[in-house]
Parts: sequence; C-alpha cells; structure tokens
Amino acid sequence: MILKRSAIIMLALGVALAAALAAPTLARAYCVYNHTNTGLYVCGENCLRCLQTNVPAGGKACCPGDDKGCRGQTYITFSVDYGNRTSCNSFYVPKEVDAHGWVSLFGSCRKDWKKCDQSDACAGVTAKVYDKKGNVTYEGGVRQYAGDDCKQ
Repeated sequence: MILKRSAIIMLALGVALAAALAAPTLARAYCVYNHTNTGLYVCGENCLRCLQTNVPAGGKACCPGDDKGCRGQTYITFSVDYGNRTSCNSFYVPKEVDAHGWVSLFGSCRKDWKKCDQSDACAGVTAKVYDKKGNVTYEGGVRQYAGDDCKQ
C-alpha cells in the first residue's frame, strides 16, 4: 500500500515537472503608445520578428512576447512617418523599456518633409517609460539618433 502511494506521488510529481518544462517561457511583450501629432515609424530591436512598424497618431504597437526578439531591455527608436514607407531623422528614448513595460510618446514633430533632417524636428517630443508594475522609470526628452537601424 505504501509502495503504491509512493509510486502515485512520484508519477504526479513527474507529470507536474514535465508540464512545467514544456510550458512556454513567460512572454516579454512591451508596447509603445503614440500620443504625438503625427504618425511614427517605431522600432525596438533589429531582428525579423522585432517591433518595427508604423504607429499612427493616437495609436499603439506592441511587440508580442511570443515572438523571438521581444526581450525587453530595449531602446525605442522612432522617426516621423511621411507615408509610403518614407521617414527621416531618427530619435530614441534614452531609457530602455523592460519586459512587460511600455513607452508613451507625447508632443509634436514637424510635419514638413523639407525640414525633417533638422536636429530639432521632434524637439517637442517627450517620453515616459513604465516598468511592468506601472511605475515611471524615465520621464523626459528624446535624443537624436544617427544610426540607420534600431538602437541596440
């Protein structure tokens, strides 16, 4: 009787362990909210499944945690979206967003394509970075970014 009970307990523990190991890892999603006056091309990381998309004014985009590349601890880079996959002059939020956190962008950028390459094209934009508990970890301006791809 004791042997049978021990076997049942060991079997139950084995099944529980196998289920825990087979379960997917925790999602590491993060989101970007665009509260600016214009659409933005937003990117998180440089990989095939990373967050790289256009976000309309008043919209949001999220990097779903089930996609490889949505790891958190990510700088958010953006540029003004002039339509037809055209953008110029990139900026970034100087604080990384953590897994399960989010970034809100506020303010305004110039909509004039002819002046988009000026360093103050998005001088009015500020950012708030939140951790997964909703605590603000950064609140302030964005910085110009000279790279051609997402800031790493």
